[in-house]
Amino acid sequence: MALPGAPTLSEDLRTRLATELAGRGPEYEPRTRNLRADGSPLYTNRLLLESSPYLQQHAHNPVNWRPWGDEAFAAAERLGRPVLVSIGYSTCHWCHVMEEESFDDPNTARFLNQHFVTIKVDRETRPDVDAIYMSAIQALGQRGGWPLNVWLTPDRKPFYAGTYFPPQPGPGRPDFMSVLHSIQKQYSDNPEEILRFSADLTERIRADLEGTATDVSRIPGADVMRLAADRYARVADPTWGGVGQQTKFPSRLPIRFLLRYQRRTGDSRALDMATLALDKMAAGGIYDHVGGGFHRYSTEVRWLVPHFEKMLYDNAQLSL
Repeated sequence: MALPGAPTLSEDLRTRLATELAGRGPEYEPRTRNLRADGSPLYTNRLLLESSPYLQQHAHNPVNWRPWGDEAFAAAERLGRPVLVSIGYSTCHWCHVMEEESFDDPNTARFLNQHFVTIKVDRETRPDVDAIYMSAIQALGQRGGWPLNVWLTPDRKPFYAGTYFPPQPGPGRPDFMSVLHSIQKQYSDNPEEILRFSADLTERIRADLEGTATDVSRIPGADVMRLAADRYARVADPTWGGVGQQTKFPSRLPIRFLLRYQRRTGDSRALDMATLALDKMAAGGIYDHVGGGFHRYSTEVRWLVPHFEKMLYDNAQLSL
């Protein structure tokens, strides 16, 4: 079935998708709620042809997803539409929540397909793209995270960004369809203003990524390290370890820095902060006592209730 609100795919692309789908065999289970009576998917988009496991997970959304590349931005230029780039990864909880609530919904997909060019990005295969647009959301004064949804002009310059958008408005979070309608209207009614804003934002991102002294090599001195240690002493939780009172990420307390600082200076505070955090993490639910390794973060102050996903790079940074 054609993707709702989207132009008919070319005959060549339809043939390639059909051949790829048939090759999956009878044991293949499409990851979508939009199914025919025989269990086959109602919708299939270009992501079925991609190698990324995360992109494959979105291959049967009714959204007319494209992979990152020149073809998608050429289509946006030709159609005069803004681009939605949605970035995530295969074990991202809220990425899948938003997929089920919005990207797998035919009505939401119809509006996206009629007014935007949509691109899905796996941050684990394109960390370069993720880094650029994570800088964009932070430059807009928002907290970064995934899913990372960024709206761009056809020349790849961002003008709006957010993370998870629910299907219904909630405290501090507008619903996704309201965001889409607002962006579409602004882009249609005030294109020059959006182009000016996106150009200014792009320059801020470029300056942030390049730094202000790219040709100068600087080694932090003892004063800088002392200031860093003092800062963590002020913000660290003296009872449960780590940093934070609502959610706690292990990476917010730089364990290796504290251990090296204590060895260099003999400052017992640094060792106490590091060992307290490690002891509480090892005794809490953020540590997988069955499978080993640490979950991404704790959802409360005592490290007891984890957000159930484990990332290789998080665990690698915790290895001492």
